[in-house]
Amino acid sequence: MPERRAMADDQAFPRGQPGASPSKAPSTGLAGTLSRRLAGLGHRVWDDRAPGSALKTWGRSRLPAPVDRLLTEAWLTAAERAGEVLTSGNRVAAERLTAATRAGAVAYAVVGDSHSRILVRRDHRDDAWLLPAHRLHTGASARGLGAAASRSGTGERLRRDLEALFAVVPRVLVMFGQVDVEFVHPYRRFAAGRLAYEPAEMAAFLDETVDRYVAAMADRVAPADRSRVDIVSILPPALSDAAWRDGYRNAHIVALHGQADAPTDLKGLEIPAASVRTAAHAAFNGRLAQAAQASGFGYLDLFNPLLADDVVDPRHLGPAAGRDHHLDHHATRPVALQRLWSRLSVDPVGARGL
Repeated sequence: MPERRAMADDQAFPRGQPGASPSKAPSTGLAGTLSRRLAGLGHRVWDDRAPGSALKTWGRSRLPAPVDRLLTEAWLTAAERAGEVLTSGNRVAAERLTAATRAGAVAYAVVGDSHSRILVRRDHRDDAWLLPAHRLHTGASARGLGAAASRSGTGERLRRDLEALFAVVPRVLVMFGQVDVEFVHPYRRFAAGRLAYEPAEMAAFLDETVDRYVAAMADRVAPADRSRVDIVSILPPALSDAAWRDGYRNAHIVALHGQADAPTDLKGLEIPAASVRTAAHAAFNGRLAQAAQASGFGYLDLFNPLLADDVVDPRHLGPAAGRDHHLDHHATRPVALQRLWSRLSVDPVGARGL
């Protein structure tokens, strides 16, 4: 699948040296072997080659923290497989999801760029347990969703994904925009020769991006279904000032949104300090919350709970602190689960067919 290939490209590259995101680092030893086998089980469950009861056992199990952390990648992989089969019209998968909800599963879908993995979680409370389906569109921009000729083609896939997901899950969380604010904007500034950072120009870019994003969502979701969609905030920036000074680049995002022949280290481009970049993310989210709610969508804030003063709380950065543009999946678990459960437990409309 295109998304699967894109995952391998969505990594941090300091100048001239590829560096893997910690969430993508391969596990080794016994735990790694078990993780890979569980990922295979996730595929087999959704392909009806393993008993559906395995979903409940896996989703509700409590494991020692070190083991649970190593098995997270398997759950993420299973969620991607669920997204693939449920958006392909697979009848068996839909029936399996229905059976899981009767067994206490809180089914929900996540559609978004690589940062949306923060919403794909395994947890249970009393008899309820989370069951996510993930449609991953790595490197996709929010402002490009409405463009039929975009390089990623995400906009048209999003239309098909949402239509299929509305038939099988009660709530869909949509998360785009981080790529636009962190990468599309500086790439376009560089291409246009605007090396100095201009707050007024940035504000105009944020306004235009939010307008295009919400308009694309409104075009793809009928008014009657918008209460079932939460548009999720972007996250605080995780890249350090030093990473930008060293010429941070992302090969996959450059391919989608930069000029193929442009230098990808953005030499000479002014990148503001982390506090200024965080303020820009906050401004984007403020505009997004207003526009989403005005169009009838829900809005889920993951931004403010992750802050400490005027930047991201360093506890959420993990081992690759400042060198990867993703927050650490394990460190952000408490915040993500608190926000997920508070939202998923208030579900005004049930899914059709469940």
